[in-house]
Amino acid sequence: MFTTQVARTHPDLPAFPSGPAPEVVLSLLEGNLAVGRVGLWRGPDWQGRRTGLIGSPALLDPSGLPELLHAACAELRQLGAEVALGPLNGSTWFSYRLVTDWGKRPPFLLEPWSSPAELAGWQAAGFAPLLHYHSSAVTPETHAPDGRAAELARKFADVTVRSPTLCEPALSRDLAALHGLSLAAFAGNPLYSPLSLPSFEALYRPLLGRVPLDWVWLAERAGEMVGFFFAYPDPASGALVLKTIAVKPGRAQAGLGRYLSHLFHARAFAAGVPEVIHALMWDGNESAAISARSAPVVRRYALLGRDL
Repeated sequence: MFTTQVARTHPDLPAFPSGPAPEVVLSLLEGNLAVGRVGLWRGPDWQGRRTGLIGSPALLDPSGLPELLHAACAELRQLGAEVALGPLNGSTWFSYRLVTDWGKRPPFLLEPWSSPAELAGWQAAGFAPLLHYHSSAVTPETHAPDGRAAELARKFADVTVRSPTLCEPALSRDLAALHGLSLAAFAGNPLYSPLSLPSFEALYRPLLGRVPLDWVWLAERAGEMVGFFFAYPDPASGALVLKTIAVKPGRAQAGLGRYLSHLFHARAFAAGVPEVIHALMWDGNESAAISARSAPVVRRYALLGRDL
């Protein structure tokens, strides 16, 4: 039995991960206990069609995933959605995607992970890959020299790079500047939706407190933030995970991402970093094009969709 009413949750069912609160929580009941649940949201339009988002499905018995997803799709139709997307935890600022090609290496720190059985469960419910993503890895041996490095270094000679400070009020100023830059840089990404400054701070402030700041780069020009690189070490492999690249849109910044990427890799390898992982890139973005020059793919992911 499925219900959208508040239900007492089985103690072994995990809590929802961080992200916006679901508009609807659909629960699978066994007796008077929820033994499965999924969050539902109305999402941004996709190719002119209204979307519904399915996030954070959890079940005590994983074999029930197709049934839960079918019920979720029926509920999204009631909300007016024409396309169901998932897994997507309310917004692309938070957890989304499934692994579709696991490769040979273990997961890196903070990498979203899912099993072949989870992918099979979504596919059994009629879902198929809609948007494709990948992670790739580059080493000093595979990193290709950039033929435009000297040209770009001259163009961006007035760009300085620094790490954020955790002291206030400087940290709040940096977070506000990062928020504005991120909204502008990511606005063209698929299924983009803006994130408020308080929510952005709640997401990034704890991260900045957890990772070494040497590889968190704020690029500034004439006192304005024009670029942002967020990377952190993976303790298991010693690699640097380059999670986020953002550059202010506009002709004045054309090539800045490429310049910063060259500088980042040069400094990382000079410091003895054995590998840089370019994490979770959408196959269609500029960062993926920069990465493709020298970084073999190590993992593939997808966001899945289904017509309603």
